[in-house]
This record gives sequence, C-alpha cells and structure tokens, in this order.
Amino acid sequence: MAIPISPFIDIINSIICAFCSYKIYQSFQRDRTNRVLKYFFQAYLSLVFAYFFFALPRLIVPRQPFYLAVAFVIAQGCLYIAATHFAKITAFFINVRWVQRVFLVFLLASVIAVVLSIVYFTYPHYDITTGITDWDIHPVTGVVSMIIFAVALLPSIFLFFWQGFRSKNRIVRIRSLLISIGLSLLIITAYTYYTATTQIASLVSDLFSVTSFLVIFFGVIYRRSFSSRVSINNNQSYAR
Repeated sequence: MAIPISPFIDIINSIICAFCSYKIYQSFQRDRTNRVLKYFFQAYLSLVFAYFFFALPRLIVPRQPFYLAVAFVIAQGCLYIAATHFAKITAFFINVRWVQRVFLVFLLASVIAVVLSIVYFTYPHYDITTGITDWDIHPVTGVVSMIIFAVALLPSIFLFFWQGFRSKNRIVRIRSLLISIGLSLLIITAYTYYTATTQIASLVSDLFSVTSFLVIFFGVIYRRSFSSRVSINNNQSYAR
C-alpha cells in the first residue's frame, strides 16, 4: 500500500493558504481602502476550505467513495468561490462598477456548476497500489469547471502581465508580474490536478499548486508596507 502523498500536500496547501489569507488580511487592516487586498484575502480563504475538503476524506476514509465524492463537490464549490473573487479583482481594475455584476454572474455559474456536480454524481476511486485518487469526474462537470476557471483567471493573467510591463514603477512591475506568473501556474494546476494518473504526475501537480499560491502571495504583499500609496493610486487609475 502506497503512502497517499497528495492528501498531505493538500493539507499543506490549506495551511499555506490560511497563512497567506491571514497576512493579506493584516495588510488590508492597515489599508482598508484597498479593495483588491480584500478580494485576495477572500480568494485565499476560500482556497483554505477547498484543499481541506480535498484532503481530509482521503486521509480518514480513502476507501469510502461516497464520502470522497461529497467532499469533492464541496471542495469544488469552494474553488468556484475563489475563482469568483479572482474575477472581481480583474473587474475592479477594468471598471469598478463591474465588480458586483461580475460577482453575481460568477456566483450563478458556481451554483450551476455545483448542481451539475450533484446531477452527474460520480464515485472517486482510491488506488491502494499507487496512492492516487481517481476523481472520476464526469465530462460535463469537468468542462464546466475548466470554463469557470479559465474565464476567471485568464483575464487576470493578461491584465497583471500587461500592467507589469507598462508600469515604470519597479515595485508595481514586480508585484504584477509575480501575480501573473502565479495565476498562470494555478491554471496549469487546475488541469493537472484532475488528470494525473501516476504518482509523479500527481506530485508535480501538487508542487505546482504550492508554488502558485506562494508566488501570488509574494506578489500581493511585495513591499506592501512601503508602497501602499503607489498601489492605491495605480488601482484608482485603472478603475477610472
């Protein structure tokens, strides 16, 4: 019987996201006018619960497909909420008046996706010889999930990438490029996490997820205490 490495890494992911959300929240408390920090905090908090539900059943009841399936649906729902908050960040930079509309659209899409996960309910399988969990995702659920993640994250990737290259401020440039790189890794993770069929592929996917969360986090907090005024001004210029 193989050691289920992936669930332990998911627990680490949950802990890392909890730490990141706490640190971002502290930054937000020092600058409560910065709504982007609030959205990043909300996104990371959602990721805490997502990876917690991905991991816990596989550690406690790995051979109980029903509990794995229920936990998967809950974890997916948390991931959709995280994607919703990332979409709010993009909307804020483009036009602040779009934030609420984007939130409602993605919230509706998330509810639909969760309902589809229940309608097309499948039973994951834990392989005792490889330690890999086959989530047995229904094609409909998989396609809808990837559409939500792509629509939520791709605009953010391009926005921060463009912002990083056009900004003459070194701090803003580094911060934006780090966030763009981290979000790109997150999309790769979203794909590889569900398609891994070997221990190595599963481990690579987990390492991608850890790296993406840390890169985004460092981008968000990079010299935050020294440059909050620059960040706020930059946010306001995009909001206009």
